[in-house]
Amino acid sequence: MIQEHVGQYGAFISSLFGSISAQDDGRIYYGGKTNMLNQPEFHDINKVRMLLDIMEKKPQVQTLFQANSNEGIQIKIGSENNLLAIEDCSIITASFNAGNNQHGSIAIIGPKRMDYQRVITLLDFMSGDLSRLLSNNM
Repeated sequence: MIQEHVGQYGAFISSLFGSISAQDDGRIYYGGKTNMLNQPEFHDINKVRMLLDIMEKKPQVQTLFQANSNEGIQIKIGSENNLLAIEDCSIITASFNAGNNQHGSIAIIGPKRMDYQRVITLLDFMSGDLSRLLSNNM
């Protein structure tokens, strides 16, 4: 199922694993930001500009995308994100363990009309894979 929805899943996980295993505390990695422009919610250039401005501000992004390692999958829809720039978005986050008492989060941001079941399943699977890979190799 993952390969159907994420092209080159193995390469993606390996690349992500290589980045994470470098132990960069507080680093944020993005992929697919330009895909948002294909969605009707993001045809307003001012909304896109505000969203991209938020993504440049590391403390705000860390707060938005940080998952609590004890809560599994977290979903914030629209105004629950507490920022005007992302009121038309949903953010789904999942935590993973990186061994040696370290953890991280993986998140997907998209329109409020996204396929939640598919995204939650995808993040749950990916966070489990990352936890297994990183816990065994750290």
